[in-house]
Amino acid sequence: MEDLERVEEHTYRSVFDDGLMDLFAGVLVLGFGISMVTGSFVPMIPNYVLPFLWRPIRKRWITPRMGYVRFTTGRRQKERTAMHKAVVAGLLVFLAGAALAITIGVQLIPIRHQAVVHSIGLMFALAMLTITVTMRIRRFVAYATVMLLAAVAGVAFGLSAEVYLNGIGAAMTLAGVAMLWRFARKHLAIPPEKHHAAS
Repeated sequence: MEDLERVEEHTYRSVFDDGLMDLFAGVLVLGFGISMVTGSFVPMIPNYVLPFLWRPIRKRWITPRMGYVRFTTGRRQKERTAMHKAVVAGLLVFLAGAALAITIGVQLIPIRHQAVVHSIGLMFALAMLTITVTMRIRRFVAYATVMLLAAVAGVAFGLSAEVYLNGIGAAMTLAGVAMLWRFARKHLAIPPEKHHAAS
């Protein structure tokens, strides 16, 4: 039973090795960074759409390539709980960041002289750690660490939040695209009818 749980845990972690989460997270961070540079809320609009695209993209693009895995009832329950926690954490980060962006936009906070702006980086670091814990995507520890160090450098040494948010966001986006490309080339799509026929 213990071996089965270990295999299932390994299989569950591999579900997110396609890079889609990296791509989504990178685009979200870029939305904030570009919004801060331009002073416009428009670059953040895609962030509202991304949560609704997650399931359709995985169903159409990812699942047919990685196979159709049916986890035990306990694992599926854990997965639903983890996804709910990740969604709630992401929503809180987005709302807090949006509120901060609006506040900066109406010039209630002197952005160049207040460390509060770097709380965006801290919130992203927290969100990435939440993804690591709930969804078992270990590489997000690296993203969170870099984001946290950048935010600390912003407070301590004046590193611009626009610079590190756009830099980290771009790096995550490129990493996600590269992982998706490798995933697509490595795994050919398996039509559902063929899978069911083989099983």
